[in-house]
Amino acid sequence: MLPCKPTEKYRFFLSPKKVDKTPLIMQTALELSSQPDIKLIVVSLGGFDEVQNYTLAQFCQENNIKHIYFKNLAKFPHGVKQIKKYDIVIVDTVSRKPCEAELIFDISFYRWMSKQVSASFVLVTQEPRSFVEQTCFGDLPITQIIYQD
Repeated sequence: MLPCKPTEKYRFFLSPKKVDKTPLIMQTALELSSQPDIKLIVVSLGGFDEVQNYTLAQFCQENNIKHIYFKNLAKFPHGVKQIKKYDIVIVDTVSRKPCEAELIFDISFYRWMSKQVSASFVLVTQEPRSFVEQTCFGDLPITQIIYQD
């Protein structure tokens, strides 16, 4: 069973700082890539965590999963043209501290994107739902919350 079953073409994975969502993204991508009728691509957004970006890119290469990297969010809307042919697009976003200035910008971008394309949002967190709702993450139409220990 998929740890995170995509319900929309674009599936954005979000998390606060210090929560590692990469293993969940890799597991989801691996399970989806084993389904013969699904064309899958994994997108890494942002150049802030080079180690995680490299880890995910290496994993995709080793498992024959298409991977693309956009150094900043401004490049993503233009890149949508490159990834239109895929059935499912898993998007690894930059982890941020709740309500830091960059996260507020990111959230406004994700809200805009959700109006442009069919998107859903997965939040990987260690915090209770009430905390999530009081932060900037609460401004998004979160589809699924996955709690990590």
